[in-house]
Amino acid sequence: MGTDQATMGNGPGAAACGGLKAAFLEDRPRLLRFLSARRIAAEEAEDLLQDLFVKIDGLHTGPIAEPRAYLYRMLDNLVLDRRRASLRRKGREEAWMSVQPGVESGFDESPSAEASVLARQKLARVWSALGIARAHGRRVPALSDRRLSAKADCFRPWHQRERGGEAFAASLSRRCRGPAAA
Repeated sequence: MGTDQATMGNGPGAAACGGLKAAFLEDRPRLLRFLSARRIAAEEAEDLLQDLFVKIDGLHTGPIAEPRAYLYRMLDNLVLDRRRASLRRKGREEAWMSVQPGVESGFDESPSAEASVLARQKLARVWSALGIARAHGRRVPALSDRRLSAKADCFRPWHQRERGGEAFAASLSRRCRGPAAA
């Protein structure tokens, strides 16, 4: 986490590095305090200082009248850039989460694996009963949707609970009438 002094040129020739680098190396502890005063975690502060040094190293400008003020402004801009990026990332994540089903309540509203297996078994029993009746030449009587749901002892899928189950009962009625009529 700590910045390697050798890579920053903090050695015998540090004064010869030039204005900004020398000012950075001299003011590094103050820059670190500047970041901690802004409630930035120590690891992130070290990262910001490393980014600042990389920017300074690649900077090709003329002499700067106030190198200390220039460093503080560059560091402040880096902090603002990170915060803006963080806010944009958070906004993207919230936008993505808002279109995902079941996320607003914090849990997935789809049926559990147990409920799915039980529903499949119950449906298999219904189809089996209908198949046996058809095999014996009996016609499966047409029932009202509500009576058919009650006789089949089927519960509605999770996504149809809010609609009262009319669509589920109608589809079950159509399924039951379809094979019997054929």
